[in-house]
Amino acid sequence: MQNIREYILSLGADLVGFADISQVPGENRFGLPYGISIAITLNPDIVKMIEKGASLEYYNEYTDINQKLNDICEFTAKYILDLNKGYKAIAQTQHFVNSHRDLPKGKALLPHKTVAALAGLGWLGKNSLLITPQFGSALRLTSVLTDAPVPEINNKPEYACFCGDCTVCVDICPGHAIKNVKWDINTDRDDLIDFDACRMAVKTRGESIGKHEATCGLCMAMCPHTRKYLNENADIN
Repeated sequence: MQNIREYILSLGADLVGFADISQVPGENRFGLPYGISIAITLNPDIVKMIEKGASLEYYNEYTDINQKLNDICEFTAKYILDLNKGYKAIAQTQHFVNSHRDLPKGKALLPHKTVAALAGLGWLGKNSLLITPQFGSALRLTSVLTDAPVPEINNKPEYACFCGDCTVCVDICPGHAIKNVKWDINTDRDDLIDFDACRMAVKTRGESIGKHEATCGLCMAMCPHTRKYLNENADIN
């Protein structure tokens, strides 16, 4: 399993982290003790377009990366299963999450961002998105659950929210969905955002391009941590 990080990166991932998820209720992690967090970054030039309005470029980027993450997730689970050592591995693809949900829309038993936070990749911001030091929130996530002895487990996950008094995402949200609450490991998504208000804002914003998802992203794009990444990497002004 020592080469699994290199294998996942070779598939196109930009970040990989390993977490002990045993503190999560057993039924939410299907009885498995470890999580592998996998992320792909969003194109900074496309993210920088978001503040100007809904765009097909962002919609396509969002959906394409989600499909790539599904593929990487499945390949990673297969990598573990093909070791033939009796290990279990669950690929938390979009299909898997949707087919194992007796929850309100948009919730999962074990969100990818929770696995990422436990793996030490970042923290959940007031916008209920993972924020990383390198890329802000300009990334998409997936995760694999396993009982295989994964390497480099993060033994000191940081649960603090580093948003401080910043309210950029709160102020920019067109649906007034963000509640200005700081996250910790026990915070529920609904404590952070009004999901229905968020979905309605996304739908309204996307009417101009005929799409009802992946058409907003303002809270992600305007986050100061994301802006730092954009300013360092985007080619457009």
